[in-house]
Amino acid sequence: MAEAVARGVALAALWWIVSEGSTLVGPQLAVLVVATATAASLWVSPPHPRRPPHPLRLAGALGWFLLACVREGSRVAARALRPGPPVESVVVVHRLLHPDRPDLAILLADVISVLPGTLVLRIDDDALLVHVLNRDRLDLADLAATERRLAAVVGRRPTAPER
Repeated sequence: MAEAVARGVALAALWWIVSEGSTLVGPQLAVLVVATATAASLWVSPPHPRRPPHPLRLAGALGWFLLACVREGSRVAARALRPGPPVESVVVVHRLLHPDRPDLAILLADVISVLPGTLVLRIDDDALLVHVLNRDRLDLADLAATERRLAAVVGRRPTAPER
């Protein structure tokens, strides 16, 4: 029930933002649209119990992420500023350690894409297609370690209730 109320409030806020607070359409339409959108969202994605990430693991992952951003960003910047051989980029396939966790695959793809020098090109059922800017810095073990780190942060996902 609490998740339904939270979704309704979020969708009402979204309606208010999109309509720019205008009352031209009338509050009845707003209530009807928000109620319908809330019901549809609950039908498409029913609430399931969630366990919040462990605070220490989350703090450790955020610290690792910030250090990785600085480290990889400085490598990309140094490569751009220093004359040398042309960049030898490569596209690799990273086999997912947890192919049954699409939420983890999306989170991993987001993290990898935000890190300088890497970009996820495609997410498949059991793999990510990753573009790496510098072939010399390629380490598939780093991708696997990142996936393990994220899996430890988000924990085990409870099974969704049957519809």
